[in-house]
Amino acid sequence: MKINKETLRSIAHLARLELPKEPAEQAKIMEDLQKITSWMEVLQAVDTEGIEPLSHVLDELGEKREDVIPVAKDPQNLVNLAPAPEGEFFTVPKVLARAKGKDNG
Repeated sequence: MKINKETLRSIAHLARLELPKEPAEQAKIMEDLQKITSWMEVLQAVDTEGIEPLSHVLDELGEKREDVIPVAKDPQNLVNLAPAPEGEFFTVPKVLARAKGKDNG
C-alpha cells in the first residue's frame, strides 16, 4: 500500500490528529506509515493455516481464589501499630494548609 498525502490526510482525519504544517514533517510521517504498512504486508504473507488463535501466550493461567474480605478481629491492635495512635484513631501529617488571609471555619 502506497502512502500519499491524501491517504495521510484521511488517516489523520479518522484518527482526529492534527498534521504538522511543515512538508518535511509530513514526509517523515508518510515514510513511517509506509514502513508500518510494508511490515503488515510481510506478516500477512505468513502461513498461519492450522494455528489456533491464542488469548494467552502461556497455557498456564493465574490461579483463581475465592474473593473473601477478612474481618479484623481487633481493630484497636491495628490502631496501635500506627506511628501516632490517639485513642481509637491515629493521626497523620497535615496535607492541606489553610490559605493565607482566609478563615476556613
